[in-house]
Amino acid sequence: MNRTFCSTHPILSTRAASILGSGVVTWLVACTIVARSVAAEGTPPTPVLVSRIATDGDFVTLPVRLDGQELLFMVDTGSTTTAFDTSFRNRLAPAGEAERRKVARDEEASELYMPPSMTVTGTDSGAIPFPGDCPVVCRDLAEARKVSNSPIQGVIGMDFLAAYALELNLVDGRICLYADAGSAKKSWGDVQISMSIPLQHPCLEIQSANVFYWALIDTGALLSLNLEHEAYAYLLPKRQITQLMFRFPVGDSWKTGATDEGWLREVKVGPFRHRNISINRDFVSLLGLYYWRRYHCVFDFPEKTIYLKKSRFFDVCDDTDHAGIYLEPDEGMADARRVSHVAIASAADRAGVRVDDYLVSVDGRNVGADSQHSIYRRLSFRHDRPCELVLRRRGSEIRITLPASGVGAAVRE
Repeated sequence: MNRTFCSTHPILSTRAASILGSGVVTWLVACTIVARSVAAEGTPPTPVLVSRIATDGDFVTLPVRLDGQELLFMVDTGSTTTAFDTSFRNRLAPAGEAERRKVARDEEASELYMPPSMTVTGTDSGAIPFPGDCPVVCRDLAEARKVSNSPIQGVIGMDFLAAYALELNLVDGRICLYADAGSAKKSWGDVQISMSIPLQHPCLEIQSANVFYWALIDTGALLSLNLEHEAYAYLLPKRQITQLMFRFPVGDSWKTGATDEGWLREVKVGPFRHRNISINRDFVSLLGLYYWRRYHCVFDFPEKTIYLKKSRFFDVCDDTDHAGIYLEPDEGMADARRVSHVAIASAADRAGVRVDDYLVSVDGRNVGADSQHSIYRRLSFRHDRPCELVLRRRGSEIRITLPASGVGAAVRE
């Protein structure tokens, strides 16, 4: 098999605003990914921080104490720099030149500030003071709050996380940080994979068909996989990508069109293969939270090593396409959302959802007060249950059941 790289210069650029973070890599030093079995013996070290996290496809968050106030920060390995919401700008002092030199190159153009005295804590145990000489940035996090329905006021970036091993268990809802993880190499996973961290961007090499490309490890992205433009353009004509198709009205008739969303036939990470992963085309290739829920992961940043054990989601079909339903608000319908598009051959299409239906409730919960992303999360993750919808169609309410997405990689041709 020929080994093909999509980029002679493997570059990761700014993440799209839709995934709420910044992760820019201006260059990436080539390294070799090595996957090997690891003996299930040894004792893991004691974590310095343990916290419960959401398990419903939401962001990973940790509490932060600041001047006696407890704030909620998002854990984002795709962000090189810890960030505060823009509402904190007046409370932060500008960073000096010496502190600026400590920041990754992609943040040089940003306004940098000195952090206040604050402590990252766990809900169960542990507290870690944030380094006082590590500059931070300010970002508008209103969209993160809207997406998550949570009061997110900041982002914990790689400037803090790089000193620790990050254990992430999205199935059981648990996150741990370890300060000295070197003794745990024989206890954390069935497989270990090397990663590269240029300019504090943790990356690993992944494979689709005969194409090898670099992907950012991004815990701040609520998606499975992004493909950068070059990889997408290479794989599409080789029939490795099935694009989502939609019908849309043109005059008195309907036409069919494709989008940049779709399904990638195969993804290989180390020795693990997955079929039909939901993808988006964007400026950077990355693996988000919806991919990593397939594993119990440990990202040992000091050792540049990833440890993986299969979770119960390992063989679950990727159901993060919110059943193929696309919504938009309607000012005349405050208690419902209009169905603007339905993906052809999607679960919603097969179940009879139509364009111009109004979605009223999902599993008995009205959608009127929820954010769009919150509704999409409820339409997704149907791996173990059907999903009951109430729709309003021409003044009448109808009920439709979306089936559970099932187990195993169902081929989408």
